Amino acid sequence: MSAMASSLERAAGAMVLGGSSGPVVIVTSRVADYLTRHAGLGQFRVEHRGEDAEIDAALLAIAVVAGSWRSSVVGTREKNPPEPATRSSWVGTAEAAARLGVTGRAVCKAIAEGRLKATKSGRTWRIHRADLEHLRASRPH
Repeated sequence: MSAMASSLERAAGAMVLGGSSGPVVIVTSRVADYLTRHAGLGQFRVEHRGEDAEIDAALLAIAVVAGSWRSSVVGTREKNPPEPATRSSWVGTAEAAARLGVTGRAVCKAIAEGRLKATKSGRTWRIHRADLEHLRASRPH
């Protein structure tokens, strides 16, 4: 593996392997979810379905692993006994701060700097659980 591939592996959570028809990139389910939600791969898959079978298969695989990661963060798709309270896909800055182990001010700073995607609703911020998990996973341990 080249030095460039090695740095890609460390930087993006991806692994570059030699394949029979050229290099192959393997991404984690978290990266697949990020690409699906924020780079528009889901919409691209719908718009270009049927143009190329190999690309269809790859985009479907990305969608499946992205959905798997998202459901592990937001909640499961399997039928379980009803929970007493509904778990929202969205959290506020206080809950986000508690989950990250930082202050609410640090969460607002991450939003202002563009490191954490959020939607303003009145005077409060709404943060999707998947975006919160993306930030948490990208932080150094």
